[in-house]
Amino acid sequence: MGYPIFDCVDKFFPNRQADPENCKLDKIPDVLIRPDLPDYPKRILVIRSGPGSLDYRNFIRRTWKHQVDKLVPVVFVCATSKNDTLKIEANKYRDILQFDFEDSYHNLSWKMMAIYGFVIDQLPSVDQIVVTNDDTIVNATALEQVLHMKKGPVMLGKVSRGYPRIFLPWLTWHVPSEMYPNLCYPLFVQGSSFVLSKEGAKLLVENVCKVPMVHLDDVFSQTALDLVSSIMKDSTSTLSTTLSFITINILDTRPNTWNLCGKTQK
Repeated sequence: MGYPIFDCVDKFFPNRQADPENCKLDKIPDVLIRPDLPDYPKRILVIRSGPGSLDYRNFIRRTWKHQVDKLVPVVFVCATSKNDTLKIEANKYRDILQFDFEDSYHNLSWKMMAIYGFVIDQLPSVDQIVVTNDDTIVNATALEQVLHMKKGPVMLGKVSRGYPRIFLPWLTWHVPSEMYPNLCYPLFVQGSSFVLSKEGAKLLVENVCKVPMVHLDDVFSQTALDLVSSIMKDSTSTLSTTLSFITINILDTRPNTWNLCGKTQK
């Protein structure tokens, strides 16, 4: 017996409802700056960066970017701030994608969904989206090994288990109980570095407005994907492969078979 999606949402968001009519996460924001990309790329690596983080971007350009560019084009993704000078930087390096909304911690989920929407709509040849942050160093050799993933809606990354909700309001990653009431988050793939297939991105974009928004993009994306993949597997035959969440931590390579509604996937 499948779990209706509203039952799952009620279980984890007992005091909130999704608001599809006012949800903007499934729509692509205006694009202010576009990067130069090769024709018909099969993969893309996006680095989430703040407009003012020029030092981080330049460090990446001086170090690992030229090695990774041989495997997959590298693009920095920013939104806007009051004092950004991205146009000058973008004209020089041609590797920046900028969306027209405020770049802030409270818009992390919006930024991530904007990336997925842009890739799906503007880069139809892309099969895999590699996501990382500008404070992460990417090992090109290790990246090449994980790019050969199976077909279907798949996410590859390091899984967090039993991660506590930060309830102190002065901390960066604070999430109020009104937004998410539980003490710990469900299992989620850490947002610092992961790979998402195009099928997984499409599944997320098409269903993201069915779930109440949490501004932490990794927690929110995982919750939405688990909800939708669980329902689709149980109630339809349109999804041939359930979303697979596995860790690339060599100390723990077990697949994540956890199901958000408490039902174990065998």
